[in-house]
Amino acid sequence: MATGRDVSVFFPSVVVNIVSESFEVKVLVYMFLVRTADQKPEEALLSINSFQKDLAHPNPRVRALALRVMSSIRIQVIVPVVILAARKCAVDPSPYVRKSAAHAIPKIYRMDNTRKEELIEIIETMLRDSTPFVLSSAVAAFTEVCPDRIDLLHRHYRKICRMLVDMDEWGQILLSELLLRYARSQFLAPDAHTRELGGVSGKGEKKLELALPSTNEASYHESNNAGIQSIVASGAAFYSDSDEEEEDSDDDSDDSDGGKAKKKAGKSSGGATAESRGPGWMDEDHRLLLRCTRPLLQSQNAGVVMAVAALHFYLSPAADLPKVVRALVFTAHGRPEVRHVVIKNICTMVTTQPILFQSHFNAFFVTPRDPLQVRALKLEILTHIVTSENAPTLLRELQAYLRSSNHDFVALTIRAIGRCAAIMPQIASVCIRSLLELSLHPSPKVASEAVVVIRALVQQNPKEHIVVVMRLMRRLDSLIAPEARSAVIWLAGGEIFDGDAENIKASDKELREKFFELAVQMMRRVVKSFPDEHEMTKQQIVNTSCKMYIQDPIRIAPMLKVVFALGAADPSVDMRDRIRVFRALFPVDGKPSAVKHFGDAVVLCAKPEPKLPSPAMQTCEHALGSLSHFMDHVAPGYTPLAKHPTVQPPTNVREQYFAGGSGREGSSAIAVHNGKSNGLGASGFYSSSDDSDDSDSDSSSYTGSDDSDDSSNDSGDSSDDDDDDDDDDGSDDSSSSNDSD
Repeated sequence: MATGRDVSVFFPSVVVNIVSESFEVKVLVYMFLVRTADQKPEEALLSINSFQKDLAHPNPRVRALALRVMSSIRIQVIVPVVILAARKCAVDPSPYVRKSAAHAIPKIYRMDNTRKEELIEIIETMLRDSTPFVLSSAVAAFTEVCPDRIDLLHRHYRKICRMLVDMDEWGQILLSELLLRYARSQFLAPDAHTRELGGVSGKGEKKLELALPSTNEASYHESNNAGIQSIVASGAAFYSDSDEEEEDSDDDSDDSDGGKAKKKAGKSSGGATAESRGPGWMDEDHRLLLRCTRPLLQSQNAGVVMAVAALHFYLSPAADLPKVVRALVFTAHGRPEVRHVVIKNICTMVTTQPILFQSHFNAFFVTPRDPLQVRALKLEILTHIVTSENAPTLLRELQAYLRSSNHDFVALTIRAIGRCAAIMPQIASVCIRSLLELSLHPSPKVASEAVVVIRALVQQNPKEHIVVVMRLMRRLDSLIAPEARSAVIWLAGGEIFDGDAENIKASDKELREKFFELAVQMMRRVVKSFPDEHEMTKQQIVNTSCKMYIQDPIRIAPMLKVVFALGAADPSVDMRDRIRVFRALFPVDGKPSAVKHFGDAVVLCAKPEPKLPSPAMQTCEHALGSLSHFMDHVAPGYTPLAKHPTVQPPTNVREQYFAGGSGREGSSAIAVHNGKSNGLGASGFYSSSDDSDDSDSDSSSYTGSDDSDDSSNDSGDSSDDDDDDDDDDGSDDSSSSNDSD
């Protein structure tokens, strides 16, 4: 069975041993049934009475295995019996059995989703459990069965936050995602800085390009980083040793009468906006979540760090984000699969707040062990965090990447160089000189990428780079890639010059005439090879010829006739249609045309803003840490994050609690918080200073109490609850025995 062989043929011989008194034999039989129940559901159904009897077995492992096998039999007829067994095991004294009951709930829901309300009742019971071992599985069942029932989490929110550090890593990931969605719907935005990721355009197309900013570097940084530097500077104290001490002292000061009065005043029923409460106001439960999840940033599990980092990115103020950045950068140096996921999420964070990662500039340099996808993401990050201080270092690093034997990586590096030159115009000339050398690269991919990037940079400031364009025009015969040849032919059209010929200086006029003469010579060579060109290049030849005809109709008319004649005989239907339109706009053959006065407006129309390709695709707007974010499309089961409310919802819903015992059903009376102490010790982790009078009885039963009087009262209450639970168990046992009979 462990090697993958089909052992279902031995099902009758094995299942007869289920009545064995030997614990070892019984466990082996149940392991066999769990593996083969899906293949032999009818035969497994014959042993249902034995499963029900084993639900009352003194050994908790046997009880858990019995429920596990019952929930693995995919027959809807026994669903009511399995629900009764799950309801009984949900209040079992053993945490192992209660955990198995939580795992059985999703299986029952997949078999019969019409029983959703009954399963929600069981989940509501299990959410009262104070054992981290059980609560993580209960939350997993909640996420699959009723993820929209946020109201079930109100009374358990504070307990879950305090128990988060004691859960297993799988449970910490699940609870971090759940608490993030809960906080997004219940708390106001932490500050005015946006966390929305606009990676998808309105038509659903991905934004693969970055619009070039203005040439004024100061205005660029002011528009992107306005207000963030001052906020991050206020969070610089994180790196000092006194940060936690100051935070603890603030929490201790809240225990005073004035602090309690302040918190009681802040814990109102909601209904006010963040502006009315002050710019730095945050709900106390919001602060509790951030404080309880912060230690998880030091987890050794990369999944936990990523989930908590996503939570803090969406919920923490900008001053606290450097703490998240440091944990993510450390995690990004892990295994290759971990590195790819973490770097992709960092790339998304950089697009919204790049200044947070500038202090970790060297951490994103490409290493030889990085795969191509990770290299592209690192180059994207470096282009976002480049500044005037680190620009020389980055240029030296990128020039080293250009010597790589991986042509795909060199092409990505060329894109990064173009992005840096666009962001910082003072280094554009250096970048263009490097790219001009790469235009003669033996690889067509590298050469075409270099020419395309040069074209975009020349469009930004054409007068300074006119000599570069003329050098490219002389090198056209050496270019092979269609993209590169099309870019050079477009530059030869003369659109890089601004103003009319009558209004320019004499020196510029002379340069313009020299440029036009060189363009005419280049176009005559290109027209001769028109039939052998790529269709993209052919279309650009037609467009450029029409533009040059507008500038000098007498000299260009013969060449334009040849171009029209070659295009009319082209095998491409699109090219023939294009020639038919241009012949009507530019009647060089002397035929009358009613639309010839539209030629200038069509060819010399306003062009969109020049754009540069990105080293990596712009990340989509899906939530950080999700599978949809990594795959760049919506994965099955993905639910987008809700937006923060504009008005604070009521906070008193989280002050209700259950007065039940530890993990059992107990009494389900709901009491409203009365402001008195519940006996939690102030020194324990679960008894935070600012929420000491808000903790529920479930947490107190889990963490213990420092007050002897309160502990004696709690022990008395728990003994009464245990008696009630024993009676309930007895009644359940009797009912199950009657059912089995």
